[in-house]
Amino acid sequence: MKFIKLSSFVKPIALMILLVLGISKKVHASTLDLFNQNSCEYVLNLYDSFGDGWNGAELVISIDGVLDNYTIAPGGSNATFGIQVESGSSISIEYISGVFDGEVSYELLDSEGTQVFADGFDNLVQVGVVFTGEAFCSDCPKIDESSLTITPTTNEAQVSWGSQSNYVSFNIEYGPTGYPEGQGNVLSTNDTSITLSPLNPCLNYDFYITALCIDDTTSSVSSPLGPISFMTDSELGPGQDTCTYTLNLYDSFGDGWNGSFLEVIVNGISTTYTIDGFDGEFETFALSFTTNASVVMNYSPGAFENEVTYELLDPDGNLVYSDGPFPAVGEVLSFLACP
Repeated sequence: MKFIKLSSFVKPIALMILLVLGISKKVHASTLDLFNQNSCEYVLNLYDSFGDGWNGAELVISIDGVLDNYTIAPGGSNATFGIQVESGSSISIEYISGVFDGEVSYELLDSEGTQVFADGFDNLVQVGVVFTGEAFCSDCPKIDESSLTITPTTNEAQVSWGSQSNYVSFNIEYGPTGYPEGQGNVLSTNDTSITLSPLNPCLNYDFYITALCIDDTTSSVSSPLGPISFMTDSELGPGQDTCTYTLNLYDSFGDGWNGSFLEVIVNGISTTYTIDGFDGEFETFALSFTTNASVVMNYSPGAFENEVTYELLDPDGNLVYSDGPFPAVGEVLSFLACP
């Protein structure tokens, strides 16, 4: 049984004090921006995989030499803190070890949600001073992704987004999904919407949006929002023709899939596929689809995932997707069949 520390000393979070017009005030980030465009809020996320707090461990974060201590109180699995910084402020992170460091992970995000530093997710957390750097607060925040709307057709897509007072123009770079950023088609606009055209039907695309800001006499460029992905519509509806894909299932031990199965959903209708029994090492299935049918594949695990692999081949025998051993769980593939 895991030993749980019954008492720990959790230091209070020091509130940052801003001197504005000679008066000491506690001010929210949005209010800070009214006085200083170079101020912003970083976000610190702490996690404990067992859910019993950090068991004495602490992060000590220094902003221009001012120290604050952060931890997860006993019984907690996560905690989030806002940290006020100014552009050019020096930042250092020190981790003080506790009990059960193997449960600990954390990340520091800048004001636009970009990860500045993280530890403990893929390895045991480092002890001591683990990060030093400078804060950066953009005068031109990137576009808010939640304001995006995308309306694709067969050969174009209408993209719209929100604005703010100091946005004056936008650049949109786009291309087929996976294209190298910086090598796509580029459009510019002064509006908060644009049409990407011409596009090919039934194809996945990525795009990035960058804003130009002007505040008084100063201009600056935002970091890009993206890649944002969408698929154009097909030219034909389903049911125009049929084609056959091949699904091959393998079990390296030869005793079947031990409860694992693939769910294939075609236009909302679900069928499951597996290797039954205790002496099966291979099964193949012919999957017949109508033209432009919407296909989604979900994988559900069983026992002995190290034995399981599978592959999907298109009507020409080309590999569409494969996975295993230890296949990814959940939705693993979605596509339009026989486009």
